Amino acid sequence: MALPIVGDDVILVNRTSKPLTFKADGRDFVLKPGANYGFNSGHAEFAYKQHPLPGTQDYGTLQFVSLVGIMREDGQELTELFDCSEITDERIAKAAGKELFNVATMPPDAQVGRTVGKGRHLSSREAASMATQNAMAAANE
Repeated sequence: MALPIVGDDVILVNRTSKPLTFKADGRDFVLKPGANYGFNSGHAEFAYKQHPLPGTQDYGTLQFVSLVGIMREDGQELTELFDCSEITDERIAKAAGKELFNVATMPPDAQVGRTVGKGRHLSSREAASMATQNAMAAANE
């Protein structure tokens, strides 16, 4: 049996017009559009990270726009921890099929796929050997 995820109580906001699912604590959860109560900060992290809007992740910082917003209730006030504004169906449709990263934020050399050697993958033994050689070369400098 998995240990339960614990943390402060939060409100998860599905910023879309359709239900979203996320997996946490060994279970599947469904977020209906709008505010969803009864979650903790551990669940919030999973929900937030499992629903990035394609094409919005910055290559350098790895920050992205999520389809899930997070709010916390402080007494009678609601505090927005992560953006909870609505994301339109048009914006989601425009992002469909895009890469996760925003290519405009990527350095030019990262925009090209690279292969090692003659287009083959290294075995773990070859990679370990190369790492050892690099470490020895660095020590000799």
